[in-house]
Amino acid sequence: MVRFILAGYLDCGPADVEFRHGPRGKPFIEGQALSFNISHSGNLALVAVGTQQLGVDVEKLRRLESLSQIAERHFSNLEVAALNRLERGARELGFYRCWTRKEAYIKALGEGLSMALDSFDVCLEKEPALLACRDSDEDPAAWSMLDVSPAADFVGALAVRERPVRVKRLQFQA
Repeated sequence: MVRFILAGYLDCGPADVEFRHGPRGKPFIEGQALSFNISHSGNLALVAVGTQQLGVDVEKLRRLESLSQIAERHFSNLEVAALNRLERGARELGFYRCWTRKEAYIKALGEGLSMALDSFDVCLEKEPALLACRDSDEDPAAWSMLDVSPAADFVGALAVRERPVRVKRLQFQA
């Protein structure tokens, strides 16, 4: 399906789309200005395509008994404090918003989990944002972060090195 989608942008056949991988495994198409990223969870997949550096992540909402421990281990102090300020019933959604926004950003950079998740801050509120980057020269103001949650039981995020950014959403049923 990804080859089919990318072939439409590249005006070629799906079999002609050749993937390469960056140093940390991020896929790309050699010699093309097209950027893409993929994420899947449960029975759903998200594919983001654009001309700028981008990353996407999606997670199916599920009960996490160790939510607080995971947050304290991986999130920044600012994010843990924001999560703890949320009402108990809203913490799970806040956790998944934080997680998917962080994943989308590191996937956009092509760093994968080699980058410390507590080295930058994202907003847990409804309006997503990259707030601060401490271990890099990245300027948070250069990045757009969007909520691309595809259904009530999924949380999704898109990070794009571009401001402002336009998004066109397409949905396919298998």
